[in-house]
This record gives sequence, structure tokens and C-alpha cells, in this order.
Amino acid sequence: GIRMWLESDSGVARTGADVDSWTCKSTGFVATGTTTARPVYSASDAAFNGKPSLAGTVAAATQLSNTTDTPFTSAQTRTMFLVFKAAGAPATNEFWCLHDSRHAATARPGWMWGNLDGVAFVYNDGVSVNQVIPVPSSYTATHLLSHIWVSGQTLQVWLDRASQAASGATPTDDVEAVGFDIFSKQNAATPFAGKITAVIGLIGAMNAS
Repeated sequence: GIRMWLESDSGVARTGADVDSWTCKSTGFVATGTTTARPVYSASDAAFNGKPSLAGTVAAATQLSNTTDTPFTSAQTRTMFLVFKAAGAPATNEFWCLHDSRHAATARPGWMWGNLDGVAFVYNDGVSVNQVIPVPSSYTATHLLSHIWVSGQTLQVWLDRASQAASGATPTDDVEAVGFDIFSKQNAATPFAGKITAVIGLIGAMNAS
């Protein structure tokens, strides 16, 4: 079933253009922002055919966080979809992550994803295990990023329905903890510089092509 369904046209609470929270349509889980690190809401974004968007910046250390709910349990096969437009190559900045109980506030989560710089895509216990997806020539265009995660198997990744080769060790089970972040990684804002209009996560494997 669907365990994460964040869409920019639903569940966005804001003060002016500043996003206070984003509520999941399937579970009711809420990711909230802090006063100085909230995404900026656009009611009609030409990059998404007039659909609303949430924009993050590096300067603002944008982050939406949930510390009370977990959309996926450890070792569950899951398929994720993101619709995004980058403001530029985001270096090591992340779209989202699950929290991991093994790590202190200064450490990386045990499993997260979101990098598109060809350097590191998935971490397991703080170590890069998959290196995938070179920066496309049209990086600042609107893209669909999707992947299937299965413990002990090669990560399957698609960018705009084109399969991407994964390398490195296969990811293993993340240690379960409570919470997830949007626009960043666990306990340390390394914000995605760009716009997001949808984050959808399902239990099970779905062919993203």
C-alpha cells in the first residue's frame, strides 16, 4: 500500500508563502518546518504545468521533519517516486531520508537517498554503498526520479523512466528509528536546492519504467 503520499496541491499548511507543514495524504503523517528553515510555496509553478511547488534553498537550510512516525519498517521492499526541478547541481544535498537509531545528531542516517551528483546515492551505516546517476545535461529541467529498494539486492533506479546503472555494495537493512525528513538528511540540514511537487512511497516493488 501507499505509505507516503505528499503532493503540493494538498495538505500544505503555510504562513504566507512559508510552508509550516506538509501532511501525507495516505497516513496523515506530518512533516513540519522550523521558523528559519521552511520551504517556500508557489501556488502555480510553470515548471510543473501550473501545479503548486515547494522550493528549498541551501542558504535557508530548508528542512521538513517528522520525529514521531515512520512510513516504512526495516527491510520492507519499497518503491519511491519524486517529481522535482533542481536549481542546479545539488552536490551532496538530499531530497529525503528515513531516520536511523544507530546515529547521533551529527551522523548520517543508515539509509537515505537523494543525491544526483554521481558521488553518493545511498548510504548504509554512514558508508556510501551505491554510486549512481551522473548529472544530466538538462539537470534544471523537471524530472521524475524513482527507485526500488530491496535489502541485499542491487538498487534499481530510474530517472525520467530511463534505467540507471547502480554500482557499489548492495544496501542492507536499515535499523529502524522513528521519523523522516524532506529536503534534507537526518539531524543535519543539507538542503536540496530546488523544487519538489510530489513524494510518493509504496510498499513492494513496482516497475518504474
